[in-house]
Amino acid sequence: MTPDAARGWRESDRARKTPHRVRNAVDVFSADEQVGRLAGALLGKTGGTSTVDALVAAEALTARADVLTADAEDLRALLAGHPEVGVIAL
Repeated sequence: MTPDAARGWRESDRARKTPHRVRNAVDVFSADEQVGRLAGALLGKTGGTSTVDALVAAEALTARADVLTADAEDLRALLAGHPEVGVIAL
């Protein structure tokens, strides 16, 4: 949520409403050390380069929560082999 929210704040007033609507409809998690370690393991396993995507994937695995994203391809790669977590493209 954080990178998308940051992008939204630099946009017009109309565009800023989207992060608010999404924020009110989803749970937001704070990454801790365990999530950070899992994110690093996912990056190492997949050869990924996006720390943000890896943190989102790790948090989803920890919470057993689906992910809403505009970056579905990268998140699906990070979450391959984890059918308990869905990736929903926006």
